[in-house]
Amino acid sequence: MFRLQLSRLFLLPVLMVLAACAKQAEPFATSTEPAALMRVVFPDSKEGAAERAEMPSELGEEPGNAGDDSTKADFSAELVVRLSPDQVVLIVSGVPVAAGHPTHGLLMAYWFERHEKNWLLSKKEPQAVFTGFYGQAGDVKLIEPADDLKVLAVENGSCWQGMCGHWLHLFRVDGQGMTDLLGKEEAIQLGTDADGATTSCEGLMKRGAGTRVRVSTDEYSEAYGCVGVSAKWYVRVRKDKSGPGDIVIEFSGKQTSAELVPIERPAVSASAPVAESAPQATNAAENAHENDSSEVEAPTEEYLVTVHNIRETLVYRYRNGQYEHLSGKNPAPEL
Repeated sequence: MFRLQLSRLFLLPVLMVLAACAKQAEPFATSTEPAALMRVVFPDSKEGAAERAEMPSELGEEPGNAGDDSTKADFSAELVVRLSPDQVVLIVSGVPVAAGHPTHGLLMAYWFERHEKNWLLSKKEPQAVFTGFYGQAGDVKLIEPADDLKVLAVENGSCWQGMCGHWLHLFRVDGQGMTDLLGKEEAIQLGTDADGATTSCEGLMKRGAGTRVRVSTDEYSEAYGCVGVSAKWYVRVRKDKSGPGDIVIEFSGKQTSAELVPIERPAVSASAPVAESAPQATNAAENAHENDSSEVEAPTEEYLVTVHNIRETLVYRYRNGQYEHLSGKNPAPEL
């Protein structure tokens, strides 16, 4: 009995050492550099740049065919968000290998906490955001409208049949997760371009504001709805400093409008001689016109297309946990 108790006494420190070793075996990073954190999330990555890998199982993707890349993606670090001296978030982008035009890109978030000198993975959201086109989420950057408000700003865009659009998405990053800051609006349209949609738009957009062009009804489809609007945006500190900074978006560009007007015909001089027609010739012409039911009447209207300058400022303010529209009108036509 004494030997059994003695053996247990010696065994206890051994078990404690083994437990400590097991705990130390948990992957960790020694710094918050993106490459160091990536090696924890993707142990097989080289120099912190992730190899092509399977999409996270949490996404619920259907298994692909053996040997193909239908369930794989290319992952890379976008940036690191520092929430506090002891907590950071690694933002990773994932580009599906089998991506088409409507395929969204993936933004993933991984939370790390400091334990003495090491950084351990504490939480993850492998499907934090789906957005973008052709598998690309877009351009990602961090903005800080307030000391306690870290926001991921994501810009992306694409074209359909010559019509191009550009959008801004805003996501809050904190210790609880990632949250969409635009609510039902989802994204702010930053621009629209129709140069590739109609053949005459490129030429019209090069003309000065106030230019007017007459276009026949047959040719109007080549000059319809021309627009070229883009925007620059920034965070503006509120004068009263009563809350996070406003998102200010300044639009510029050109757009056409059109109205149906009577066709302008050359004026006839009052002094010009009037040709007289013989009665018989006149009657014959009238009879021919009445009998020819297939004759098409000449158009009497055409479109007057006018080029306008676009200058507009749109402001969004942080209220009730979201960025809401405060003032201004978005001049970029929706797609």
